[in-house]
Amino acid sequence: MKAKTTLLLAVTILAGIPAMAQIPVNCGDTLDIPGGVYVLAASLTCPSAPAVHIVANNVTFDMQGFTLSKSGSAVGAGIITAGGPTCVVTNGISIHHGTVSGFGTGISLCVPTSPGVSSANTNAQIHHMTLTGNSVGLALFNADGNDVHHNTVDANLGTTTTTPGTGIALFGSGGNQIHQNEVTANFTNGIALLFSSSNNNLSHNEVANNHASGILVTIGALGNVIKHNEATGDGAFDATEYNASCGTNVWQMNVFSTKNQACIQ
Repeated sequence: MKAKTTLLLAVTILAGIPAMAQIPVNCGDTLDIPGGVYVLAASLTCPSAPAVHIVANNVTFDMQGFTLSKSGSAVGAGIITAGGPTCVVTNGISIHHGTVSGFGTGISLCVPTSPGVSSANTNAQIHHMTLTGNSVGLALFNADGNDVHHNTVDANLGTTTTTPGTGIALFGSGGNQIHQNEVTANFTNGIALLFSSSNNNLSHNEVANNHASGILVTIGALGNVIKHNEATGDGAFDATEYNASCGTNVWQMNVFSTKNQACIQ
């Protein structure tokens, strides 16, 4: 009887705790409440960018199936971890279930660097997003330890920003999990590991019909594991590796129609 009474009391107490309020997001908003749950309550077309700033840890941005888009030219970021023009280090944010279109970069996770500090763990979750019609779909700048999965990244055809026309671009970012994404029909590369982006894992991604390479790894991006991906119909090679003999990168059990080195498997 005592156990039942204790259980009933616990249930009663929990029932009395209100759920965290959902905060609606509008164009130009800054998501700055640690642990805050933000939602897109309707599709938004924003006249300027960045459209949404995230500057606090453990923020959840649930787009609830709606679209964040930009009118006019595809410049600036749709969603960015920056306050004003300055990147900030966030940790544990989640962005999911929505579409971002018409920006220079759909989603930008960026970390400021300083002498002796080249990157930082941001541990973000980006999933079930559609990133289309931007110049770059998703960019990670010096951002480590993120999980990017189950996204559709297609038809990013713009000509602005660094590496325009790329679906998913990593710049100096390591320890990221990039898996189970569909990356198709982008103007240049599908997934690009650039500028010392090392120790990342790419797996089970479907990459097709990008105008340059399906998966691209540049010189200095090392220690990456690229397994169980499928790429077909890309304009240059389905898999392009610029480190001699693949360096310390591991390419295994992938399905590629074309590749530029024999070490790619």
